[in-house]
Amino acid sequence: MSIRSLTRRRRGFTLVELLVVIGIIALLISILLPSLNKARKAAASIKCLSNLRTLGTAFTLYANDNKQIVLQPVTFDASFGPPTVPGGTTTVFWFQRLSFYLNRKDVRSSVNNTLEDSSISSAARGCPEWQGLDNNGDGKTDTDKIGYGMSRRLKAPLSRTRYHVPSNGTTTPANSPAGINGPASASELTAVDYQKPWWHVNELKNSSRRILFGDSRNTFLDPPAAGWEYDMTMAGSGDTRRHGGAVINDANVTTANLTAIRQRADYRAHRANYCFVDGHAETMDPDLALDAINNPR
Repeated sequence: MSIRSLTRRRRGFTLVELLVVIGIIALLISILLPSLNKARKAAASIKCLSNLRTLGTAFTLYANDNKQIVLQPVTFDASFGPPTVPGGTTTVFWFQRLSFYLNRKDVRSSVNNTLEDSSISSAARGCPEWQGLDNNGDGKTDTDKIGYGMSRRLKAPLSRTRYHVPSNGTTTPANSPAGINGPASASELTAVDYQKPWWHVNELKNSSRRILFGDSRNTFLDPPAAGWEYDMTMAGSGDTRRHGGAVINDANVTTANLTAIRQRADYRAHRANYCFVDGHAETMDPDLALDAINNPR
């Protein structure tokens, strides 16, 4: 065989051949990307569910150390960290109380009302799909929004009382806004179903069907009885589409037409993760989650 023949056989690809190969690669990528994205989201949801179960365990440990008293979503405690203003008090969230049971660290507030991010357990703020919020528009991610919230109406439907620190029986204590120390509003204290704290774990009925923690843009879970708030740009309660479903891109999403939106298939395709009082965690659609907060049965 001549050297010239070997040279001809070893020639490179033609332009057409290269374009064909590139086209095949592009086609394969377009086929595989959706599957890879679904796999990534599924892994993120599994990680989130694991975090929530860890929070459920920490909740139980806290109750065991505190005579079965139910942890409160938010309190004022001047001794927990420096006050934000002279003579003021310190807001303490549920995940700050649980932090010691997660990583043996207390999460304190600083004088500028920010939390020590390095002390917050990865389980408490570890949802892979959580993006963070700048709710006050200062260009910084809010340190008090961790991606999970705690249910505030843990005795619904027996009582719509929001669980907060006891008041003095007639008014909320000094240095305390309504809704944190005492009833959530002035009218709640006189409501026929008002139940004064402290509550105990055995008072939370239907524990395997009652949501305790879950995906949320704020530190709490407190949807109205009619349904979840839908304004995803605000730090409202819940985050119904974090692990499934698309944004409803209606320019006219208002409070007035939320009822109709909640009947739509794209809304009902939303999915989020929740932990229950008994410690197990599930992925749920908005309607099932709403019932598990407002009317578990």
